[in-house]
Parts: sequence; structure tokens; C-alpha cells
Amino acid sequence: MVKDKSGVTLIELIMVMVVVGVLGGGLSLGIKEAIDLYSFLTFRNEIVSQGRMALMRMAREVRQAKRRTPAYEPIKQAETYLLRFIDTNDNDITYCRADVNCSCDSNGDFLCRNNNTLASNIGNESGRPLFRYYRQGNDEIDPPPGTDEDGCSEIYRIAIELLISRDNRSLDVKTEIFPRNFGF
Repeated sequence: MVKDKSGVTLIELIMVMVVVGVLGGGLSLGIKEAIDLYSFLTFRNEIVSQGRMALMRMAREVRQAKRRTPAYEPIKQAETYLLRFIDTNDNDITYCRADVNCSCDSNGDFLCRNNNTLASNIGNESGRPLFRYYRQGNDEIDPPPGTDEDGCSEIYRIAIELLISRDNRSLDVKTEIFPRNFGF
């Protein structure tokens, strides 16, 4: 009489272990991708938030520059990494990057407003400008005018470009400002 033997052979056990291992490996790759995506989105949200807040503040204050007249120029200094102007309340406001020609309390890659840090991790990609200045006909003023004696009265539009970098990642945030008081 033959007895019915039920059980698992060694081959079947090895096959199940291989299939479970392959499925586990594929699942772990999916989980890793999800974690990387979450990390990137968290980074991007933080950087975008920081950059937007800095740009919004700068744009709002530049729009509040004192009215330009033939006898008075509100922009006192306009350079690649520095913008200095007088607002409607007669406050002298300076925006600059801390690592280039700026008397900011911070050292390194910071955007400063009147010697206080406005945003951090502002990168400098091969000397690219922070501010670009344009005439009324959309012609870029190159080189930037410098001081008000050098032609700041030609400025009609200001473009601001921030490259915010952290953890070997970077993000470009930009805005253009058409100050309402720059026309005569």
C-alpha cells in the first residue's frame, strides 16, 4: 500500500523563496522612489516658499520707491548684485548679496536687506547677476548704471533672479518689477 505523502519539496521551497525575494526587491525600489520623491517635494516647497517670500517683499518695496521726477532720482545705486533706493517714507533701502560687495551682517550666500538676512542659500552660478535693469523699450542696460549720476533714471523695469541652492539641489525663482513711480 502506497501512502499519500503531502509536503513541500526542497525545490518548491527554494522557488517560493526566490519569488518572494524578487517581489521584495521590486517593492523596495518602489518605496525608495516614493521616499526620494517626498524628499524632493519637501525641499522644493521649502525653497520655493523662501524664494517667493523674498521676491514678494522685494517687489512690494521696489514698487513703493519714491516718485521719480526730472529733479529727483529714487534709485541711488543699481548694480548686478546690489539695488539701493529711497521709498515713499524716505527710507533708504538696500538689497544685496552678502558674498559680493555688501556690508551685510551675514557672510556667504545670503540675500540681505539693509544689512539683515532676507533669504539664505542664494547661489552664484558662474557670476550670474541678481538684478537686471531694462529701459522702457525693453533694452537691457548693460553694464548696470551704478549710481544715480550714471543713468539710473533710464531704469524702467527690474528683473530679479534668485538661484536658491541646498544639498546639491538648486531652484531658479524670478520676477520682474515695473515700479509705478518710475515714469515721469
